[in-house]
Amino acid sequence: MRALLLAAGLTIITAGCDGDPVCDPCATQAVIFGTVSNDQGEPVAGVQMNFEVYRQTCGTEVRAGERATSDASGRYRAHIHSLWTPFVGHCFVIRTNPDNQPGFPTLDFEFQGELAFHTRLRDSVRYDVVLPTASNGILPDLSRR
Repeated sequence: MRALLLAAGLTIITAGCDGDPVCDPCATQAVIFGTVSNDQGEPVAGVQMNFEVYRQTCGTEVRAGERATSDASGRYRAHIHSLWTPFVGHCFVIRTNPDNQPGFPTLDFEFQGELAFHTRLRDSVRYDVVLPTASNGILPDLSRR
């Protein structure tokens, strides 16, 4: 009888995955995507970014994080995973140049909004990052490093 109950419990837990090979009933996910450009509107390739998602207020209760790099068109897409049960993130921090590459400043961009983390449904939010032009008037093309 115990084995039957255990098997029924496992069936209920895994039934929500619908055959998704990366589905974890304890993990949640969402997507942040957008573009990186300079202040003249030109795409910037090769910008490394860290993403932090906070439940309520930035700086407290970090619930998820991920990394991404902008492509040749300045686009990025970060699939962010969290081990927290479903929740809604309300504050997001995008940190450019987390590895302190020479010649490029580390900048923090803070955004407010809502991004729902679920086990199956992927909510998404778009944030476009505009980098200021360096003091010499150009931003380095990090994709060539």
